[in-house]
Amino acid sequence: MTASAHCKVEVVDPRVDARWMAVESLPQATLYHSAAWARLIAGTYGFRPRYYLAADGSQIVGGLPCFEVGGAWRGRRLVSLPFSDFGGPAGDASARARLTAALLTDASAEHWRTVELRGAAIDADAQSLTESVHADNYTLSLDRSLCDLARGFADSVKWGRKRALREGVEVERSSTFEALREFYRLHQLTRRKLGVPVQSWKFFERLAGEFFTGDAGFVMHARHAGAVVASAVFLRHGARLYYKFSASDPLKLALQPNSLLLWQAIEWAKREGLAELDLGKTVRENTGLARFKHSWGAQATPLPHYYFPRVAGLAAQSEDDTRLRALRAVWRRLPLPVTRVIGGLVYRALA
Repeated sequence: MTASAHCKVEVVDPRVDARWMAVESLPQATLYHSAAWARLIAGTYGFRPRYYLAADGSQIVGGLPCFEVGGAWRGRRLVSLPFSDFGGPAGDASARARLTAALLTDASAEHWRTVELRGAAIDADAQSLTESVHADNYTLSLDRSLCDLARGFADSVKWGRKRALREGVEVERSSTFEALREFYRLHQLTRRKLGVPVQSWKFFERLAGEFFTGDAGFVMHARHAGAVVASAVFLRHGARLYYKFSASDPLKLALQPNSLLLWQAIEWAKREGLAELDLGKTVRENTGLARFKHSWGAQATPLPHYYFPRVAGLAAQSEDDTRLRALRAVWRRLPLPVTRVIGGLVYRALA
């Protein structure tokens, strides 16, 4: 349904307003537009949700999720969405335009420092927004048979899978808290190696509470000689499977556990009849990660961020920014227990 001249926009809280559920199946809606994701972000970080709902009579035609972040020190900002690959409005073009206009009107009236729409599908020129593109999102269509998909995988992927099988690596799927804790152990190691703060355990506890039911989320482990050497968290929304978090034992990468793990995740998604695997965002400076995702046949699409009235925030900065490189260098040298204790506090500031 196309939004008519009678379309009304209002601010709602998706945690208590059941009408938001209708937004989750609209065009442009993603995992990050879901009420479950809203509860996860609000519950973990204490940010206040400010979700715009467009209704044409009794019909829900669009939604735009936002959170209020920042404060007196950094200025008040509206972000759609923090800690998310995608944000912005969902719905047809008319509804998306109305939602964005309502958001920018409020931002001007209430003197917000900036509005940021991440990975949004909007007409930037029509809304007087500034566009910034530093990353791409990678997706693999699952509309072909597994054999046809495998033909599109790079030789490095096929060799890696064979190597893992030859070395006795085994993959298992689980939705238990115990499996998630094992993932988190490797996740801390991986994040420190990358020089980036780790999310708090509280975040993953809440994530499990929201998604680890009915196959909406699960962990996959790759084991060797009984030990977990690679692990990943997958989330499911609609017909799409999200490869949301991954981690590995840096001393066991020669076993190629990730190749086998992701291959079997694709097999599972095919059995479930899913249409797409979302491999997530990659900043353009990270050519190694981009090459890995391309090796699976994933297609890259630009992931623009839009700003009003000015460009601001860490998401607008290049990965090669001198300050960010310095922070990563410091983080790599911190003891693991320290990164675990302060990671959640630092991570919240990155919103």
